Amino acid sequence: MKSLIHGFAVTVAALALPALAAGAGAPAARQKLIERYCLDCHNTADWAGGLALDTQDTANVAGDAKLWESVVRKVRAGMMPPGGKPRPARTELHAFAGSVERDLDRAAVARPVLAASGVRRLNRVQYANAIRDLLNLDIDVATALPADDVSHGFDNGETLGSSPALIESYVAAAMRVSRRAVGDITVPAAQVEFRAAAGPSQRKHVEGLPLGTRGGLVVRHDFPLDAQYEIRVAGGRPAFGATDQREPRLQFLVDGAPQELKAGKTRLQLTAGPHKLSAAVVDDERGAGVDDVFIGATPRGGVQSIIVLGPYD
Repeated sequence: MKSLIHGFAVTVAALALPALAAGAGAPAARQKLIERYCLDCHNTADWAGGLALDTQDTANVAGDAKLWESVVRKVRAGMMPPGGKPRPARTELHAFAGSVERDLDRAAVARPVLAASGVRRLNRVQYANAIRDLLNLDIDVATALPADDVSHGFDNGETLGSSPALIESYVAAAMRVSRRAVGDITVPAAQVEFRAAAGPSQRKHVEGLPLGTRGGLVVRHDFPLDAQYEIRVAGGRPAFGATDQREPRLQFLVDGAPQELKAGKTRLQLTAGPHKLSAAVVDDERGAGVDDVFIGATPRGGVQSIIVLGPYD
């Protein structure tokens, strides 16, 4: 029974606090609290902390919002009144700070400050990242846009300026990006060749290609339209003059999916946009060795290039 009565008393006290706070937060109560606990130090004669409250109108805290915001922060943090000086009850201090905050908030809502925003632009890296995120296109900004200005090691934000020539460069880049993103059905068929690195790289496994293969290359190509494309994989031949070796088998993949090659080429229907093309030699012949360092016999043949022709139909 006692615990129930105690709980009810606590609840009633909690409900009564807002009313007490509102009373303590009236301008007259604010003025009284300041006169009793603050003006001994914060006046035009002593000027403690560079703050004088005897000239302030406590009924119009919005008249010097910056000063009263500082007062609220000090009171909320328990820094004022300072230690060793008379202090009101904590609830009274909270009520005082809350009343000042409410008046400041009401004044801010009634008179919003619309600060003018300067014109800002993206730098080259930000522009390329935005295009990649929005359109899934990788663009070479080094050839499309001039280098950005650098100030104190930064090349973004307020550092960046604008000029008519720079704006023309961004417009031209946007036109090229939009053509790639939307597509142009009048684009003629063309040939694009990707060459593999020669030498020892064709003798061991290349990262990104299936296990059990060696050599080859992995490339990313942006296809301009939904259309058919002919893809040729050159290479896979045995060593020159060797008549007793069969031609190594090639494996070709589009976006990780194996595709059948006939006479080293295939014709595929592909969607517009980026696709990953990869080719390698199936490692049927393997020399004995340790970690690809000491090889008893040199593997024959390798991938020379991937050639993309199209679009067709």
